[in-house]
Amino acid sequence: GPWSDIVLGLLNGRYRDCEVILSKGVQIITRSLTLRHAVAIPSRYKDPDAVASRGFRHYFITPWRNHSAIGTADVMYRGNPDDFKITEEEIEALIREINESYPGAGLKREGVKLAFGGLRPVGKLARRYQIYDHQKVDGVAGLITAIGVKYTEARILAEKIIDLVFMKLRKGMPKALTAATPLHGGQIKRF
Repeated sequence: GPWSDIVLGLLNGRYRDCEVILSKGVQIITRSLTLRHAVAIPSRYKDPDAVASRGFRHYFITPWRNHSAIGTADVMYRGNPDDFKITEEEIEALIREINESYPGAGLKREGVKLAFGGLRPVGKLARRYQIYDHQKVDGVAGLITAIGVKYTEARILAEKIIDLVFMKLRKGMPKALTAATPLHGGQIKRF
């Protein structure tokens, strides 16, 4: 993930350059702005920090447990993933842009119940997860790099990595339960 370049850098150049360029995503949870439907809000402003050149930002307001999840503000991230944090300026900027693009929101900083975010790869890696077997690529045995993109693909990415690990170890695979095991908190009565 976001640390792959740092970990691979420990091999003193004996690795395939994965060129992980990161985007910082920020979302907020507020009082409910929409009762039953998710909505997409086009921003009124061109995005000078756009990760992908789409012209204008779009924000999504999604109902979530009697609140609204709003985001994502994506900007390029340069720095160590260990230093990731969401700043007050980023929260205020997101609130301001939502209010300007959707005046009925009337959001205020004190109405933000939670701000969260993360780092994700952009560029060619942003389309689909990548798995690098460094034994095949660089001759480094026992090293596998996984770079994921979407939360919705995390389970299949984990399955493919575990399959590769057990194949390399020449051991029998234990029965996987992940395909039938819901994520914690996934027992949502009304979706």
